[in-house]
Amino acid sequence: LNEYKNDNDVKTFIKQKLNSAEWFIYAIQQRNKTIKNVMLSIIKHQELYFNFEKRVLSPMILKNVAEDINMDISTVSRVCNGKYVQMPWGIRELKSFFSEGIKMKSGEVVSISVVKDLLKDIINNEDKNNPYNDEKLSQKLNKSGYIVARRTVSKYRESMRIPVSRLRKL
Repeated sequence: LNEYKNDNDVKTFIKQKLNSAEWFIYAIQQRNKTIKNVMLSIIKHQELYFNFEKRVLSPMILKNVAEDINMDISTVSRVCNGKYVQMPWGIRELKSFFSEGIKMKSGEVVSISVVKDLLKDIINNEDKNNPYNDEKLSQKLNKSGYIVARRTVSKYRESMRIPVSRLRKL
């Protein structure tokens, strides 16, 4: 402040700093409001996860939340990226609530996470001396009512870091 020649310069300096601080506080308030709105929309769309013991995710994409809260998809994506929510049953990344859907033979659409969980269960319960290849896993899922191709099974298995059948063999 010593470098300013008169009181007007000091007042201008202080006004600029106050305006900057007010803008910063407003930006933080807006950010908190946006995160809250996104989370409320996620809760609304994922009712089966939040209101039932089984915690099943429904298919939901960024566009669903963006339309619900009247914001751009890229804004919702930025808000969810690297953010976590703490719940009584654990901590979960916001991004993990988003999942494409897969159609079942019944016509119902379920979250990919449901199919991945079933795939993991099948692999965990397979004969470790004779593990299922991706084609056999696809057939088992299809018998359970899920329409899943072998290549899709392979993609899901790789995304869950589960090795191919020959590497799962005891």
